[in-house]
Order: sequence, then C-alpha cells, then structure tokens
Amino acid sequence: MKRRATTALTPTSASQTPASVKKSHRSPAESDIEYKVTIDNPHSFKSLCEIISNILINTHFQITKSSTFTGISIDSVDPSMVCMVKARFACYVDFQSSSESGSGSGGDDHVDERDAFHGVQRFCVRMKTLNTLLKHITSQHVLNIIKYADSSNILLRARDKDDSSSNIEFILKTLDEPCKEVGLSHIDTQYTVEIDLGTFKSICKMCKDIKAAAVGLRISTITDAPSDSDEVDREVFFTIFSEGDEAMVNYTFNSPVDGKSLLNDKSSLFIRTQKNPLAVRLKEHNIKDIYKEQFPTEYLNLFMKSMEKQAVHMTLAPGHPLILHYNLGSDQSHIRFILAANPKRRT
Repeated sequence: MKRRATTALTPTSASQTPASVKKSHRSPAESDIEYKVTIDNPHSFKSLCEIISNILINTHFQITKSSTFTGISIDSVDPSMVCMVKARFACYVDFQSSSESGSGSGGDDHVDERDAFHGVQRFCVRMKTLNTLLKHITSQHVLNIIKYADSSNILLRARDKDDSSSNIEFILKTLDEPCKEVGLSHIDTQYTVEIDLGTFKSICKMCKDIKAAAVGLRISTITDAPSDSDEVDREVFFTIFSEGDEAMVNYTFNSPVDGKSLLNDKSSLFIRTQKNPLAVRLKEHNIKDIYKEQFPTEYLNLFMKSMEKQAVHMTLAPGHPLILHYNLGSDQSHIRFILAANPKRRT
C-alpha cells in the first residue's frame, strides 16, 4: 500500500546507503565475547520486536550499560520520516571485552559520557528475520544475545528454564546500515489522554474501513459553565473523529478534571476517558476546542496492530506531534511512537 504524504519528522542525517549483509569467516566460538545480554522475560521482548516491526523494516538496537539505564534501547525513524520509534527494554548486560566504550557499527553520536564509560554497542538487523527466529522462543526460555569480537553476526541462544540440557541457537546476520540520528530531543506536552487499547484500536480500524485518510483528536470544554465551578471538577470532552468517502465517525468521551488546571494554560491536564453516558448535552452548551489535530490513519493502525489489551496513553499539545505510550511491564521498559500531524488545510 502506498502511504499518503504527511508532515515529515526531520532527521539530522537523511542519507542512507543500501543495506548489505556483513560477512564473517570465523566461527564465533573461536572468539572472545564482546558483550552478552540476558533476557529473563522473552515474551515482553518478542512483543517489543513485533510491535516496532509494523513500522520499521530494519532496526538499530543499542546495548547500553550505565548508571541510569541498562538494557536495550531503540531510537529510529521510519523510512517515510513521518514517525519516530523510541523504546527501552530493561535487561542484564555484560560487556566482557576491552572495547566497552565502543559504539559498534552505528557510531558514537549522542552518547553520554557516563554511558560511554560503562559501555554502548549497536547492531542493525532486519526485523522480519528476527521475528521469525523469536517465534521459536517461548516464555519458558532465558534468551541471550551474544556478540563476539571478531564477528559481525549476533548469536541468539535460548535455554529452557526447567531443562538445562535443551538449548536453541540462531546466528543472525547484521546489516551494514548507517544509523539515522533524529534531531528531536524534547516535545512539549500539555494533555495526557488515557484510553482503553481495545476501544481506541476498534475506532481506528473503523476509520480505516471507511477509507478515512486521517483520524482526528479533539479536546473540548464547556465555556458557559457557572463561574463558581472553576474551583471544582469540570467536564472535558475527548472526541475521536474521522471522515471517509461515504461516512463520518464521531466518538466522544467525558472526563472530570480539576477546574484550576483547566483554566491554567501552563498546567498539564490528565484526561481519563470513561464509558459512562455524557453528563451533559453538548448541543445545549457553548463548546470550545482547546486541542484539535489529525493524524494518519494508516500509522495509528500499524502502531496498535500487535499490541495486547491494556490502556494506552497519548500525550498531546497543539502544533506538536502525537506521542503514543505503551508499557511493556516495567517502568524502564516501554515503547513510544511519535507521529507528525497531518498538515492543516487552508480554509
């Protein structure tokens, strides 16, 4: 399917050479281990890889051991430069060679000095191949990702937690592909929306089914509320809307919020969508939109295609990209999709 044109997220280096598979002429067993990653919960790691593979064809994995984070991180932009993928997966990392501060095949740009002291390495692989191999690894396994000093390949080794005599080994060839460093370090956020994943997924799929190119997100408030209600909870309305060739979709959710926060433009507003009936009839009040943007339908569906059922969080701010947060089971293990809004039409 050909993707529609949208506003692009601009990387610091847009050039990219064709990927080629690195070759190694020696068996990894003959070399010293450069680093070893141990993953006790391969199910969560498999979920991470499956979710990001819907957006990224090839992915640079960064292996980091520092005072602030130890594990695997991903910081990539999709081939169309519309969406960024930022992910972290906490796990045990052991650097065993003398080149701990090396940057691997991806260079050492933007590496914090504290990280470099402990160790940072990168490797790039094709996601379709990695997911094919991971299908044979279950939650009963402990997964090791091993890099040997004289080989560009990555060894995947899985051992059964209950049967130490049973091992699975795959040798995964890496790609000689430059890492795109994305120049987007901070995004302002003003609104945080919590919504049930199944609900949001179903709505976005409906938008796709009616052939709508974009999914709109709108946050509204009542402007004619009594002045004495400024100090108490007030209603905020979160609407998902879309227009296809032959149909339009509008889903509206209500959320009580603190009145003071609503009146303060600098406050961060947390909106928890609810399935209970709307407390007021919107047509009977003056409604003001405090946020309204549209995002590509295709990308939103790709984000959630492989996600399991739970709540997701969206952080929003007028004129800024959408950030979709998905937790992988711990505070330091998560995925963030950063999606540029569709350009606004001139009226």
